[in-house]
Formats: sequence, structure tokens, C-alpha cells
Amino acid sequence: VPLAYDAWAPREGEWTAWAKSAPFAFLPLAVEQARADFENAPTLPLPWLPPPGDTALVFDLPGLEGIVAGLAVAARGYRPVPVYTSCTGQHEIVQTRPLLWGLLQAADTLERLRLPIAAPPAFLLDARRLSGSPQQGRFDNRSVVTAEDLPTAYRLRRSGIVRVVVVRYALLEDLSTVLRLWRKDGIIVEGCQSLDKTPELLDLRRRWLRTLKQRLFVWFRMQRTSAGGFGAHNPHYSGG
Repeated sequence: VPLAYDAWAPREGEWTAWAKSAPFAFLPLAVEQARADFENAPTLPLPWLPPPGDTALVFDLPGLEGIVAGLAVAARGYRPVPVYTSCTGQHEIVQTRPLLWGLLQAADTLERLRLPIAAPPAFLLDARRLSGSPQQGRFDNRSVVTAEDLPTAYRLRRSGIVRVVVVRYALLEDLSTVLRLWRKDGIIVEGCQSLDKTPELLDLRRRWLRTLKQRLFVWFRMQRTSAGGFGAHNPHYSGG
């Protein structure tokens, strides 16, 4: 398990500070899945992807799709950075164990690639992080992404990053909040809805009701664990 974390977050890596350690603590609980497209990931078509340089990537994709995309761009010189903040537990709301398996299996591939320490980042998020609803006795591991989970625009520019491309099916409000900060501070923010689409400038206009609902949800329902992840059991209630 420590070797798997080192492969994803090398000690001297430029972006290791943003690789979340929380899921790696649960790797022994990983549930084996089909190989997905791990072996074919390096050959995925990415016609829009520039050579490693001044562009960073954000893949906000469900489950193993994000890891497959991360391996695809790693083969082209980008450093995938796992920003998965959901913890794992019995009766979990967001199914994370297949994702843990993906992190474990992909570690060998990353190790073999021997990416440069300063390779530009590809941040990996789980688009299912807010899926589901709380129920008695369920482990509520829904999570959000905040500005603290990703580098600031200043930090990106310090490493020569002036452009970010977001690949997602839908743009969630928590990520939108971070992207607005980046754009406000001078980062070009573009996006596309699949790996083979040409990125375009993202519409980041604030939806006030959605923003308010997210903030209330985070304030009153979400609490990070000591490992930096999200997860807590909803208590059982007895009658009488």
C-alpha cells in the first residue's frame, strides 16, 4: 500500500501536496473489478491534448473513468493527481471500493512511466462524490471539492500553468466555485464533455441558488476526518 501511494504521490513531486492520502488508507478493502480500459488507456484518442507545458487538466469523471483518463494522459507526459476525498466504510453511500482497486492496479503503470517530477498535473475527481442520499445506518461518505483541495491560481502560474482544461459530463457547483477563482486570478479555464471533444471556454456564471444549497450542505452535513476525507455513519434510531 505505501508503494501504491508513492507511485501516485512521489515524495519530491511538484503536485504531491494535493494528492489525497485518505483513500490509500483503505486499499486493503479494495474490491477487484474488470480491468476496465487500463491496458488500453495509453491509446485513447486525445486529439486536443497539447504536449506537456502550460496546461493543467481536471478530470471530473465517475469512478474508474477518471483513473483511465489519468493513465491516458500520463502516457503523454502529465502527472495524474488523485483528489478523491471520500472515505470507505460498511454500507457506504458512494461506492468507493472499486475506485480503490483502480488506484492500486494503476500504481504499477505509473511507476513504470517514470514521469518527470515537474510534469504538469491532471487532477482526478470522482463525479459521483455528491450522489445518493443519507439513510439510517448508512456510511455517509459523500464529499465536496473546495479551494483548499486544489492549488491556487498563483501556485499554478508559479509552475508555468496558464490554462486549465476540465473534462466532465456535468459541471458540479463545488468545482465551479474553484474554477471561478482560477479564472478571476487570470487562469484560462476551458472544458469539454468527453475525451474526444475540443475544449471550449467554460460558462462559469454563478447559479446563486445552487451555490447557497451547496454551502448550507457543507456547513451542516459534512465533516472531514483526521485523514482529510469525508465519511461518517448516520445513526440508527429506535422507537419509543
